[in-house]
Amino acid sequence: MAAIDQRVKDPLVLDKAGKLFAQWGMWTTAVLYWQRAVGRSPGNVAILRRLADGYARLGFAERSLDTLRQARDKTLDPDTKAVLTRQIELMNEKRAP
Repeated sequence: MAAIDQRVKDPLVLDKAGKLFAQWGMWTTAVLYWQRAVGRSPGNVAILRRLADGYARLGFAERSLDTLRQARDKTLDPDTKAVLTRQIELMNEKRAP
């Protein structure tokens, strides 16, 4: 069962732990850390993007899309917004019957 260290509060530390678990292929644990990081830093687009990737890798396509939309809506960078929009379009195309 995936678990998270409840003592960790800093969103950047939580993000770093999520990245480490992702590198080890422990996607469920990585997602737990990223969820907590987003809860503590909801405007962090980079963490939202990693969380969306984690959801996708775990087979949660709709959650992944919702999270990508959140990231797109929060970003101020037009290039990042364009990349996220394209990524959302590609995921929607994959899901279409």
